[in-house]
Amino acid sequence: MTNVIKFPPQDGNVDPVKANVDSERLERICAAASLKAPFLGTDQKRVAENLHRLIEYYENRVQVRKTDVTVKAGLGDPELNSTKRLDTYTLPPGANETRRERLAKKPHRYIDISNALASLVDETKDAMLCKVFDGSSFGTERASEYNWQAQPWEKLTALLEDLVEYVIQTTDMEQYWTEVSRLPGWFDVRASSFKAGSIPIDGGFRTLIGNPIVSDEIPPIPSVLIVRSLKAPPVDGSVSVADSEWYPARFLFWRETRLAVGRIRTNIGPLLEMRTVLEASSDEHGAISFDNPFTDGSDKIEKGLIGGTLQPIRVTVDGYVEAARRQGVERSYFMWDELSAASLRAALMLGRHDVGFEWECYANRDECALHERPVSPFLYPDPALFFYSSIISGSLERDLAEACRSLVSNLDAHKQSVGEMIRQGESAARLCWSTNLKSEKSAD
Repeated sequence: MTNVIKFPPQDGNVDPVKANVDSERLERICAAASLKAPFLGTDQKRVAENLHRLIEYYENRVQVRKTDVTVKAGLGDPELNSTKRLDTYTLPPGANETRRERLAKKPHRYIDISNALASLVDETKDAMLCKVFDGSSFGTERASEYNWQAQPWEKLTALLEDLVEYVIQTTDMEQYWTEVSRLPGWFDVRASSFKAGSIPIDGGFRTLIGNPIVSDEIPPIPSVLIVRSLKAPPVDGSVSVADSEWYPARFLFWRETRLAVGRIRTNIGPLLEMRTVLEASSDEHGAISFDNPFTDGSDKIEKGLIGGTLQPIRVTVDGYVEAARRQGVERSYFMWDELSAASLRAALMLGRHDVGFEWECYANRDECALHERPVSPFLYPDPALFFYSSIISGSLERDLAEACRSLVSNLDAHKQSVGEMIRQGESAARLCWSTNLKSEKSAD
């Protein structure tokens, strides 16, 4: 077990934040944060307790408001009461288990809040950081003590965060999301294209985490497939291609988990995206994907991709022809979760389903033999092994960057199109005014 380094006890009359800076400890904290070292649950609890105590102290002694801290740390909107944003970073005495489970799992935000608090009061950032991490074990391991077997999911998460940050920087994702929030229009997720409209393309969503959105209103979020599993046993039905006779088919409802790059409160970062995708399998036509895959068969389906060719198609599921205009289908919603060791583990450690069979697959981006793959902390046949391989080999970065650049390019074309439509509208208005003016003068 990692040793816990405590600072010397202080006299009760001494300002609790006027601490001497332990330069070695400070250096280790900063190094651990930079290296994305695992942030243990016990450390999360201790640091959150420290932050709560320090913020309460300053609020009572020097009238520093919690809203000032959240805004300074980039957690809140200055026009809104954003004190609830601190709930995931502070832990008051007597907090229940639900509150403890909601604590942030990454240290960098605690550091941001620590720095913000220091800048608002008469204290150095170094001293404040030492007090915030007082009593925790974070940063007590030296780099030479790196243990590749310890907390592999936490290390995988940190590795993935670095990959996504690299992709964000090299594909102008920050600028992309700024423009998405300002340009009018809407995004057709089925065709991966932008359409003319009058509301912001991002729909005004401030964050995607825990915010289910129907497929017709999805913001343009770049993503790549990680893994998918069958949600339920195949459903019997029939398909008719190009008005031909009906053939039996099995309809498959896949639950896809994807790595996405989107808005997380005030930042752009990695997300896990969950969506349900409808496909079919027929002895006559083989595998079939649909023009409207985000449905349970009750929405409008007009075309199917069969053998690489998009063809007109009709479907029946459980004996019912799909209704063209049914609303509120649950499976047509997308959901997002914050990237964490727990969410990755849940996605990649797939097991036997309650439906009584296993039918799972994952994105195998590296077409090479098992012995040719990079050495991994995960073992075959764990899907995490193949996912880890795609990170080390660069294939995941390649695919994610390609998804980002494709949307950047499509958005640029949309921006040009919007500009041209605006220009044409203004020209038409001026022409109308000019024509009317000439008519009025000639009438005189």
